Amino acid sequence: MSTKDSDRVLLVDVDAHGERLLVIPEQQAQRELRAYAVLTFASTYRDIMDDTEAVSRVVELIEINIDEVDESEEGMTSMEIVSKRAQQGQPFDVDELFGDWLSMWVPDARLTTARWLRENAPELLAQLGSEDAGYGIDYEPAPFVPVDGRDGLVAGLRERGFQVRHVAGLGKLYLDPDPELVARIDAGSPLTP
Repeated sequence: MSTKDSDRVLLVDVDAHGERLLVIPEQQAQRELRAYAVLTFASTYRDIMDDTEAVSRVVELIEINIDEVDESEEGMTSMEIVSKRAQQGQPFDVDELFGDWLSMWVPDARLTTARWLRENAPELLAQLGSEDAGYGIDYEPAPFVPVDGRDGLVAGLRERGFQVRHVAGLGKLYLDPDPELVARIDAGSPLTP
């Protein structure tokens, strides 16, 4: 199995629409949600510097748009630009920086679940899963386990040695993190809305 021992704890919840199950390794959820909250609530570039994943996402976007940087930043690497902006305490506006590129900074619990199930429990996905019939310009279909497959999925995951924790509201955190989420994750508190 490709899952690290440290990611043997799985968080399970129902998505915001009440249609599909979310299954996300606890440590991955903490990383994704911490970066999401940092980016959502940062007011300066300095605010993002303590989160490696948040910095990585900003660096990646600047790299894509390197031709649009300020004249004073020309010739610098994306990381140098982020570091300079942080040192100067420049304002950070996630919406201004990322615009419509939500997939670059907003984690998608639906896609995270599909990827994890494909890689770590493909037989459960094949047995209990459904194909995603959704569509749209920015919509990536992802196979899923419907809510009525919860008992079978949880039993199958436990048989494979995973610890499963039901976390009511996990899906909500992926849609709308709260300002205290980073502090709670850093304090080791369980993920709850």
